[in-house]
Amino acid sequence: MLAFAPHSQELRVHLAEILQSPIFKASPRSQHLLTYVVEKALDGEFDLLKERLIGTELFGRSPGYDTGEDAIVRVAASDLRKRLLQFYGSGHSQTRFRIDLPPGSYIPAFCAVESTVPEPPPVVRLLKEPAAIAVAPQRATWRLLTIGVPIITLMSLGIWLVSRGAGVAPLPWSALFSKNAAQTQIILSDTNISNLQFLLGVRIPLSDYANRKYMPVLDHPLSPEMQRVCKGLTGIDYTAATATVDTMMVLRTAQIAGPYASRLRTRPARSLQLRDFESDDNYILLGSPSSNPWGALYAGQLDFAFDYDKSYGGEFLHNTHPRAGELSRYVPTALGGATGRTFGIIAFTRNPNHRGHVLLVAGTTAEATEAGVKLVTDAAAFKAVLHRNGIDASGPPREFEVLLSVDEMAGAPAQSQVIAFHTLADRTSGN
Repeated sequence: MLAFAPHSQELRVHLAEILQSPIFKASPRSQHLLTYVVEKALDGEFDLLKERLIGTELFGRSPGYDTGEDAIVRVAASDLRKRLLQFYGSGHSQTRFRIDLPPGSYIPAFCAVESTVPEPPPVVRLLKEPAAIAVAPQRATWRLLTIGVPIITLMSLGIWLVSRGAGVAPLPWSALFSKNAAQTQIILSDTNISNLQFLLGVRIPLSDYANRKYMPVLDHPLSPEMQRVCKGLTGIDYTAATATVDTMMVLRTAQIAGPYASRLRTRPARSLQLRDFESDDNYILLGSPSSNPWGALYAGQLDFAFDYDKSYGGEFLHNTHPRAGELSRYVPTALGGATGRTFGIIAFTRNPNHRGHVLLVAGTTAEATEAGVKLVTDAAAFKAVLHRNGIDASGPPREFEVLLSVDEMAGAPAQSQVIAFHTLADRTSGN
């Protein structure tokens, strides 16, 4: 946010442009909310960008109103996000900035739009423009982050800083970080490709993603404005957006890795090719197939598989081998940052034909992924989960899958619980 301080006037001009568009003129409530959050953010008053305070100051609710019963702020924010997507998809603006309201947060994110002027190589950008891209601080930084060479470099610096003096935790971490373990690659999610699928209402298969065919073949033509939006989301530049819960995972993983953190490497999903998985390295995949298609490589080894429901345009989890008391489908009710239930998985398996292991942490929403990250990086809590399900966390590697049910409150994971636990032995024995 500090990087955008010199551009506050230009951002305010862009704000006025958004407010005067037909999309926002039709909703005074969205106009008022967007104006409020942008002005407070530009003035540095982030402590005022909380649900209850917005409800009282902007929507006239009493200071003690029940945010659980009165969802006025959450509903208004959800509508605002949809209108921002429509605004930028319509091609109304030619500004070099973009204003977003990340799910689960009321702190706006200001993003620099790619210039049409050729940019210097990434290394030069790193040296000359270390603060070219920024995001809102505090809670919003865990929601949306623009990942490029500078940010990856900062992650690497964070790995070095937090890893000093830390020790290696039990499974699955003992299999990923040990004296004899290979390099571990964290594959960050690609929210640009997720946004593209949301806008077009399609799924991009791994085969196309692996071949860098990001734009699907549609049965209808796109408007010139939508074509420009899609071009921005499918650009060949590997600088891509990723969910900021990925940053949380990177830093916590580095702390867990301790003296072996130097073997940890972070890579954007879009920078990989299929042959990159043909090694004895370990892999940590973050995000569901909509934001990290590489997870489909291991879907056949898992009981809990992500699927897509066109009726509501979202993902759900399909249980291919239900046990007693389990459902065959786990469909989330928390959609678009709303309050409800969502689901996530933590899966630990082998990389077929190789010696390495794969850890997948993914959810039907970003909040469910966040809940999975928090659980698997809490060594004591996760050790207890393994113990309750008959796995010695200090023993040799065992393959397993954890299904999480997450109660989401206004786009944030309020609480989560393990509702199913499968092991490879369960699957092969037919239980």
